Amino acid sequence: MSTPFQPLLNETLAGRAPPSPPASPILSRNDQNRPPEPSPASTEPPSKRRKIDSDNINNKTDEEVWDLPDSDILDALRLKWQADVYDHFTPSLVRDLSTTPRSIKIVLTCKFNDPRHNSSERRRDAKGSFNTSNLASSVKTCVGRDPARAALIPLPIASAGTIPYSEAMHRTLIALRCASSKRSFNQVEDKWYRMEVAMLRPGTVVPSADTVAKDVQRLYVLVAQDVKAYFLKRGRDVHGVVDGWTAPIAENYLGAGIIWEDMGRIFEIVWNLSGELTDRHTGDYLASQLADTLNRYGLAEFVSICRL
Repeated sequence: MSTPFQPLLNETLAGRAPPSPPASPILSRNDQNRPPEPSPASTEPPSKRRKIDSDNINNKTDEEVWDLPDSDILDALRLKWQADVYDHFTPSLVRDLSTTPRSIKIVLTCKFNDPRHNSSERRRDAKGSFNTSNLASSVKTCVGRDPARAALIPLPIASAGTIPYSEAMHRTLIALRCASSKRSFNQVEDKWYRMEVAMLRPGTVVPSADTVAKDVQRLYVLVAQDVKAYFLKRGRDVHGVVDGWTAPIAENYLGAGIIWEDMGRIFEIVWNLSGELTDRHTGDYLASQLADTLNRYGLAEFVSICRL
């Protein structure tokens, strides 16, 4: 299983902090008219994952797998789909009782629910897979409408090993560098950095520090939703870490994070959390603030150990 951070830059964020807190919109000029994204909130507990025989399921006819739950059929298909472009879509099944024998259709829907990004569909028992070239083309168009989405899909590495330039990806990489490497937003104002960019690609527009800050905040909102979905599907224990501190500007905050294992690798993320603390840093108070944060991500029941 890939983590929700691997599509960003493969291993760039492994063992590092995710982008920082949400705030104003970025990149898209239409963002001012967009309703705010919902903050992560706790939902019903995920069911325990079961090991499935993907080859056996994929080789059966629609009629033979009809009684299987959608989740088993989709999990088998995901193991078959190797192209990164599938990460942009949410797959679902449509069962047709009117045909003889009964048939199942696969539908890929844009995970950002963009009504302008048409769904793709095909028969489940059709030979081959979706046309990934067509999917990639539609994804490129979708990301172009809101470049912040580029952070949630793999980078398009060309055959020569280069990354095609786009303003959206340039700004995304700057935001990710600030978030994952703990760099100042003002780094883009450095004259030597701007000289380097001009040397590598003359005419490239470098975003302002204020724009970078907004980019990071917007990316946090998008990635946070993926993080919550990932842990709900994972449905296993995590290790919690929490502390309270006072910032130099005399504001009190709660810092918390989690550590977990996936496919033999250890990952950790840190949230810049919970807003400002208003009470004394007692154990009970810090625990209540941590519980609130974990509940927003649906993680409360999965914390096996928590250290202060």
